[in-house]
Amino acid sequence: MSSSGKLRVGISSDFLSPDHKKGDKLILKFSSVDLSPLETNPDVELEVVEVKDGRIPAESVVDIDALILLAAKFDKESIPASESQRLRLIARFGVGYDSVDVGACSERGIAVTITPDGVRRPVATSILTFILALSTKLITKNRLGRLGAEGFEKRAGAMGEGLVGKTLGSLGMGNIGAEMFRLCAPLGMKFVAYDPYADKTSASQLGVELLEEKESVFKQSDFLAINCPLLPATKHIVNAESLSLMKPTAYVINTSRGGTVDQKALVAALKGNIIAGAALDVFDPEPPATDDELFSLGEKVITTPHSICWTDECFHGIGKSAIEACLALLQGNIPTTLVDRSVVKNQQFQDALVAFNSLNSATKSLTSSENGKLPRATHNPNTGDIRPNRIKQVLAAGKPAFVACGELNWTANSIDALLASSPQFDGVWLEGEHGPLDYGDIGNLTRACDIWGATALARVQKSCDQVDENIIYRHLDCGVQGVIVPHVNTKEEAETVVAACKFKTEKFLNGRRGMFVSRQGYGVKDYFMKANDSTLSVILLEDIKAYENLDSILTVDGIDVFFVAYADLAQSMGYLHDLGNSEVQKVMRSMLERIIAAGKVAGSTPTSPEQAVEHYKLGVRFFYIQPLSIAATAIQNYLKEMST
Repeated sequence: MSSSGKLRVGISSDFLSPDHKKGDKLILKFSSVDLSPLETNPDVELEVVEVKDGRIPAESVVDIDALILLAAKFDKESIPASESQRLRLIARFGVGYDSVDVGACSERGIAVTITPDGVRRPVATSILTFILALSTKLITKNRLGRLGAEGFEKRAGAMGEGLVGKTLGSLGMGNIGAEMFRLCAPLGMKFVAYDPYADKTSASQLGVELLEEKESVFKQSDFLAINCPLLPATKHIVNAESLSLMKPTAYVINTSRGGTVDQKALVAALKGNIIAGAALDVFDPEPPATDDELFSLGEKVITTPHSICWTDECFHGIGKSAIEACLALLQGNIPTTLVDRSVVKNQQFQDALVAFNSLNSATKSLTSSENGKLPRATHNPNTGDIRPNRIKQVLAAGKPAFVACGELNWTANSIDALLASSPQFDGVWLEGEHGPLDYGDIGNLTRACDIWGATALARVQKSCDQVDENIIYRHLDCGVQGVIVPHVNTKEEAETVVAACKFKTEKFLNGRRGMFVSRQGYGVKDYFMKANDSTLSVILLEDIKAYENLDSILTVDGIDVFFVAYADLAQSMGYLHDLGNSEVQKVMRSMLERIIAAGKVAGSTPTSPEQAVEHYKLGVRFFYIQPLSIAATAIQNYLKEMST
């Protein structure tokens, strides 16, 4: 911690573009990495840490609390002398940590984190890309396609092979391995894996057979993916002996670390037709020499320069995860993605957490940021501006929005009481589908929300199982700033919701909201234009039909939140109120992941704090919270404690 009490975060210089300074802003090689949570945080100082000869020298991190590390090595000699060391975190950019001496760091009270959430989907997608490229002989066909008539004549000799019934094997069943199997589920393949630490129940839910012996994976696999970290136990786990067990038609795919494969043995196996081919994103050594024997094998081998997963999605997610680790330290919290959890017992690390936590507690009452949340915007009706929509502001900032729900008979007084005691809520869910929400009451209920700067949302009814545009814009006219529409099962229904929430303008040509100034429009200049941007639209995906149509529903622009509602979803699957059913949980998680992967805002109603944290880590940002249920649990625990 600096003398000013700020967290000094270093970013290794191999992140920077050649022209890396633009005023006070750092310019990175990777534009999708967003440093703004650090750059705009008044409690953070951001510095560049120079890399020398491919490693971090100790003198570069003397004044640094946390280091975001790209590719440079951080070894025992990189740690400053004891009397000058303040470094407490290395946030490794990625999931590999063989470039960091984790043991030396833990011994000196330096936590090392990785970013599994950021790479899980991109790396799994890369493995699928390799599977498809190998099975279709894409590289060969690309070459033939460029030969004109000659290539077309030869295409019969480049016949690919189908994947249905083939076996996909994995060495490792962690985040990436599990995600790979999820993505490949529609391909009709058999799944096997070897991982002595994997949970059999989780594997079974994914349709994966966990094998007792790793040799069995080599024998059975048509496509073998390496999804384990490089450790002493996994170095050269793919070697001459294990390759000899494989089918001559099999392929090896490595996106983990080059050292997991004995590269000379792999070359020999390919030359001897012991296996059919390989796809490699990683090498040993790395980078490989241009005259490496691998490159003499022609189209038997697909190679990429340790970047097959490099996409804007990947780097945004990795950067976000690394920054969250730094901000956790600032809050005096233990980061969630530690490589070695024994560091939390180190006294120096504990002292640093206490120091940051004390600083945070001392300044909490002086800040308006509500523990990292956005400050509430005030509204002066005399300016001609429309009232800000709190939830839309929070979501636009990438922060979680918390909506108070569960009360069927809200009154203006009960909303006042809730928001006065719990200002962390960003909005209030008015219940018009299951509760007696009356149009005559909406004015007072929404004014109560307005006073506290919270968004008033109304769940509306469907008419004869159809989205009713009139009901939607009548609620908006009465003063709510957003609507929640239940049982949206098709793309067409989602489009109807958007049309009902929008006035027809040049920007929204399909808008069909009736031209009437709502209560929120009094005194607002250009109300019809501004209302379109400030109205929040939420659709409830609560039927197995929505799951089946999700990809097309996600193509609809103008929906702010795609909310997965598990209770009716369970019922539609035949599990009446069996919310914990593994099939229901699997479908719910799949829907949330697909929404997030599509770049949309996902909403959920977690049944426990643990599930809320799980959903947040997935990327869910809109949370349905039942304050009465939470209060009831707290009261029960209090009374139980008092009685003992």
